[in-house]
Amino acid sequence: MHYYVYRITCSHPNSIEKYYYGYRSSKFLPKDDNYWSSSKYVIDAIKKYGSSFFTKKIVKIFSTKEEALNYEILLHEKFDVDKNEKFFNKSKQSIWGVNCTGSINKGKTYEEILGKDKALDRKSTRLNSSHITISYAVFCLKKK
Repeated sequence: MHYYVYRITCSHPNSIEKYYYGYRSSKFLPKDDNYWSSSKYVIDAIKKYGSSFFTKKIVKIFSTKEEALNYEILLHEKFDVDKNEKFFNKSKQSIWGVNCTGSINKGKTYEEILGKDKALDRKSTRLNSSHITISYAVFCLKKK
């Protein structure tokens, strides 16, 4: 597998949003990977403005998924993508998946985030708010 962080840039003059940072795991070499994004916002913009106004740049290649995710987290924090109108990203990546709460949980345990009792019954899934079919990151807790 190949792991990389990429940036999509929109050069259309009428688009307020210009950038999207994402990470990708692919069986293809990054330069040969035709994947763009599953972000609803990016896909809608490509439909609206046309693909000729979009470019994809491989920002950095990594040897592990964790390294790529950590770099994506760093870029999302650096550019404050969830609040920055120049970004298609509407939420930040975190070590727990995409974070839609406005707070970053990096380095915290499940117990610190959810409380000890809830963390013990935790079932989690990584859902991405920028994806077409999934609306937000969620922790599903078993009812007692």
